[in-house]
Formats: sequence, C-alpha cells, structure tokens
Amino acid sequence: MKIVICVPHNYSHFEKPFTISLLEVITYTNWWITETKQEIELSFLTQDGFLLDQMRNLLVRDALQLDQTHILFLDSDMTFPKNMVRLMVEDVNDNPEADVVSGLYTWKKPPFLPHVYPSFDEEKQNFRVGGQFPLTSPFWVEGAGTGCLMIKAEFLKKFDPPWFKFERDFETNPYGTPLIGEDLYFLLLHSQ
Repeated sequence: MKIVICVPHNYSHFEKPFTISLLEVITYTNWWITETKQEIELSFLTQDGFLLDQMRNLLVRDALQLDQTHILFLDSDMTFPKNMVRLMVEDVNDNPEADVVSGLYTWKKPPFLPHVYPSFDEEKQNFRVGGQFPLTSPFWVEGAGTGCLMIKAEFLKKFDPPWFKFERDFETNPYGTPLIGEDLYFLLLHSQ
C-alpha cells in the first residue's frame, strides 16, 4: 500500500495547529508501520493555487503518476488524531468494497453537524444532512467532505478528469456561487 497525504493549500503558510497535527500523524503512522511490519509507504504532496477543485485535480494527477495506491486528502485548517491513518487503513482493509473512506468531522460553525451526508435528494438536488452516526464503526454515506478523505487510486483511474469540480448554474445564479462543492461533486458523480 502506498499512501500519499495530499494537502491543497492556498495560504502563505501552514498554521501551527495543522502542522503539529500533521507531524504527529506522520510520526505515529511511521512508528505503527515499523512496529507492526505493515507494507505501507507514506508520502506527502501539497499543491498551492487559487481554485480548490483545480488543486485537488492536480494532486490526484501527481499521485497517480507516482503510482500511489491511496490518496488521503487533508484540509490544512483542521487537526487530526495521530492514529487517523491507522484507523482509515483498518477500515479500508476491513471493507474492501469501499473505494472511499472518510473521517468523521464537523462543520466549523454551529450547529457543528458532521460533514457527511447519508443520501442525495434528487428532487431538491442537494445532500440530506445527517445527525446520528455510529462513532466506533464504519457506516455508509453518499456524500462527505474531503477534509479527511482516503480514496483508492484504482477507483479514481476509472474516471476521466476532472475528478473534482465546483458545480455551478450560471442561468439561475449569475454570480456563479457553487450549487455543490467540489468534494460532494466528486462523490455524487462517481457513485452513480
């Protein structure tokens, strides 16, 4: 297994909480790999720019060119438990039919709902917000943010780029505000 941590980032620097968290994740993961003799390589890519969907697409392109087997997107305005990669690898191994695994994290503003969505409402053309989820076992969702998201490279190879794209409707909204974010676009488009 070759996991690349991918961080799209359009600020001048990484904030201290994220940097410390990332170092703890990498340190713990490398310790776990060594202690348990896991056949895992861990690497890191970052991409700067202005448009988040383009940064994510460039990261996927680079990861695929480097023959990575799993892409782990992390958002640079978050922090993570140090054993997060181990837990995600265990979920991937325990659920081989799952092509994508998300961490469970919440919005940054009240009401602090989890950034996972159990289903897509075809009539309203949006994701239904969920409220109650198990905290100790995997569960199925149709949408999730990419703040902590592991994707199998083989799954991504099934689709032509762009894998991520802000979905806009310029006829009903002349300002082009996204109807759906690039992360939910990815999961909606590729779960069909």
